[in-house]
Amino acid sequence: MDQIERRQDIMKEIKKNGAVKVKELAKAYSVGEATIRRDLKQLAEEDRLVVTYGGAYLREIPNDVAYKNRVQWINKNPADKYPGESTSSYNARLQNTTTIKRNGQEQVIREIIIEDSILKNHYNKIVGKAHGYIKDGDTIALGNGTLSALLLQNMDPKLRINLITPSISNALIASEKPFIKIHVPGGILDNDSKILTGSQMEQFIKQFNIDIVFVEPEGISKTEGITFSDYEELKAISLMIEQGKSNVLLVESSKINASSFAKLERWQSFDSLITDTKPDEEHCKHLDIQGVKLIY
Repeated sequence: MDQIERRQDIMKEIKKNGAVKVKELAKAYSVGEATIRRDLKQLAEEDRLVVTYGGAYLREIPNDVAYKNRVQWINKNPADKYPGESTSSYNARLQNTTTIKRNGQEQVIREIIIEDSILKNHYNKIVGKAHGYIKDGDTIALGNGTLSALLLQNMDPKLRINLITPSISNALIASEKPFIKIHVPGGILDNDSKILTGSQMEQFIKQFNIDIVFVEPEGISKTEGITFSDYEELKAISLMIEQGKSNVLLVESSKINASSFAKLERWQSFDSLITDTKPDEEHCKHLDIQGVKLIY
């Protein structure tokens, strides 16, 4: 059975049963789990599935052409902003901005630049409240994202922090802070997300007791849950959550009632959600039901 036939077969299975599991599909088709994840990711990019940590289920798309076109565009272009929206991409904000002399050698300072003043205020408000969670000597963990990078960039230098991250981009930002001790796993580098993946990464994260895990999803909603645009990052985040004593969502307000294709079904794992503006009453009620404290 070739790739196309296998994916068609997977869609038949999911339409029949409503959902599928990666391990079961890998066994049924005698292929690796990574191959099945690629199949599911491709089907999700075609706007047909919602991918979760261990499988996938069929997405119900509203009969709204504009909505459907937007979802398809975002899934195919996760690193870019949707035309007409003000939020620029994380990669576009990560710039080599300053060259300095240190110990007689030129070094590049990596930092996040936010040009939109309104968005900058939103981000600063979230990051400021997130810093209130961190104590001297804490071990924190995070993945990719603008808020995660700003959290590291503006960390109080009086603190002594251990950082666990599979994100090469954010490890580089933290490397400019001598008071942050950085722990980066081995593994295979995903060139798109700049996240380290594979069994080495998984075993590495499982070694640590993490005080706080900061999670920055691509979107949250009552119907789609907590979602990410990159499956490999979702996998790393899931492992860090399992090791975290406290797990905190960092969500800029424009990402509330938004979604991407890879879903984390663990509302109950989170203690708090920090955002910049109070969500609508339905979302406030939903977070309360899930036991997640809302901070804004």
